[in-house]
Amino acid sequence: MSKKITEFEEGFILIQDENLNTAPLSCPVCDYFIDNDQHAQYYSQYECCFDCAVKWAEGLNKNKWKKGWRPSTEEIEEEKTFRRKMITPLRFD
Repeated sequence: MSKKITEFEEGFILIQDENLNTAPLSCPVCDYFIDNDQHAQYYSQYECCFDCAVKWAEGLNKNKWKKGWRPSTEEIEEEKTFRRKMITPLRFD
């Protein structure tokens, strides 16, 4: 078993088995957390989170995506801005 060990400044250590094909902690396209099984399933198919897969990897872009195409930095930032507006902020009253 080959292990990758990453030490974080926050004081924790992440040990990964490099032989396993697991989803990373964050999407390589948008950098949002891959925080549920749905995101992990889409990562195994498209190497991105669910939201990026639906927005860019499926549909008309599917063949381009398989060949390595990715959206521009500007497109990604626009999408992230849109997503932030869609998430209801938590309120503690």
